[in-house]
Amino acid sequence: MNAAAITQIVAMLSANGESFIQGNAEISSEALGEYYVASRTCLNRWMKLLQLISDEAEETAFELECDPFWSPLQQNLPVLRTLAEQVLLMGMLTRCWTTLLLARDRFRRTQDLEDLARNVYRGHDCVRRLTLNQMEENAYLDMKHILRMEMLRRDSEFCMLDFCGDFMARYCIWDTVGDGNVESLYRRQDVAREEGGWQALHHDALQRMHIYCSEDDHAGVLLDDDCAEMAATILRCFWSGGGELSETEVMVAVSA
Repeated sequence: MNAAAITQIVAMLSANGESFIQGNAEISSEALGEYYVASRTCLNRWMKLLQLISDEAEETAFELECDPFWSPLQQNLPVLRTLAEQVLLMGMLTRCWTTLLLARDRFRRTQDLEDLARNVYRGHDCVRRLTLNQMEENAYLDMKHILRMEMLRRDSEFCMLDFCGDFMARYCIWDTVGDGNVESLYRRQDVAREEGGWQALHHDALQRMHIYCSEDDHAGVLLDDDCAEMAATILRCFWSGGGELSETEVMVAVSA
C-alpha cells in the first residue's frame, strides 16, 4: 500500500462521512475488534522500531532485514525517515476515522464508540510525537530528510483539516482531534464558505499530497502490511455502519 491509497481512503471517508455519521446500521462488533487489534499491531511495531533507533542498537539493520513486513520497503532510505512517513500518513487516517466515530456518537447522543476512538487516537498521537522528537534529536539524519518530514507533517495536518474540518466544527470535537490551534479551523471555514463548501477543498488536499504518492526516485511513501490491514478494518467498519461506500470502492482502495 502507498501514500496514494491512504490519501484516497481519507478522501472517500470524508466525502461520504455524513452517511456514516447518520447511518442506522450498527457497526459490527467484530469489525471494531479487528480495527483495535490492527491499530495495536501498528502501534507496537512502531514503538519497537523507535526503541531500536533511540538505543542506536547494532542489531537494528539485522532486525529490519528479518522483518517480513519491513523488508520490502524503501531500504535505501534511513529507517527513521521511513518510519516517520508511515506514522504521519497513518496519523492522518487515524484522525479522520476518530473524527467520524466521535461525530457518530455526537449525532446519536451516545458514547458507544468514544472510548475505543480516544484510546486508539491517543496511542497513535503519542507515537507521532515521539517520532517527531526523534527526528529533531537524531544527530545522524541528513537535513534533506528532516525537511521532507517537516513538509509532510505540515501538509498532512493541513489536508486533514480540509478533509474533516467540517465534521470537527459541526460536532464540536476539535479539542480531541484538532492540532490545538482553533484559529486554523476558523480560517479554513472562511475559505470553505468562499469556495462554496468544504467539498471544494478536497481537491486541493489531494493535490497537496500528490508529491508523496510518486514512486520515482524513492519519493513515494510506502506502507507495510500492518498499515494496510488497519486501513482495511476501518473501511469494513465504515461500510458495516451504513457508510455509503460500495464494495468495489473498498476493494480497490485496500488493494492499492
